[in-house]
Amino acid sequence: MPANYEGYCAIVTPWRAIVDGQSFEFDEFDAAYTFFKKPRPTPLTLTRWHDDFHILELSHEIPWPARDILRRFSRTASSLFVRCDHWDGPQYWKVDLNLVLAFSDPFAEMPQPFGFFDAFPHQSPWYLVRKDDEPLVYFGGSHEMIDVMHDAMPEKTIRMTLDDRYY
Repeated sequence: MPANYEGYCAIVTPWRAIVDGQSFEFDEFDAAYTFFKKPRPTPLTLTRWHDDFHILELSHEIPWPARDILRRFSRTASSLFVRCDHWDGPQYWKVDLNLVLAFSDPFAEMPQPFGFFDAFPHQSPWYLVRKDDEPLVYFGGSHEMIDVMHDAMPEKTIRMTLDDRYY
């Protein structure tokens, strides 16, 4: 994650939790802790979440509130620059920002839907990272943007620092 942003967060995408041989699908952190009758740690960190559950990714659907917030904080940007690193090497694309944000899982619509993604809008102060095999999308941006993300989806969002472990 680039180090030049004021704030950082991770938003969980649909995932499967496996605990004691039981497997169930979730799209947030809180529902899993409630379902398995585990107290939600305060503060919840990605390390603690990984300690509490065996986690499998499902889709990489970015929640509607997050896509709306990204659109709002994109200023007048019309393009999104995307880098995808997969086993056959990195690929780069320039795509229409509004088109990407229209899809719940924009990564599935890319020419190469698997891999490690970095994306940022043209002349806009936010950055997105999505790693394959992990049900998280990381964001860097202004304090205001990260606060708005967290306030809109506290059950799906973990605030982060650059010193935190990124999975």
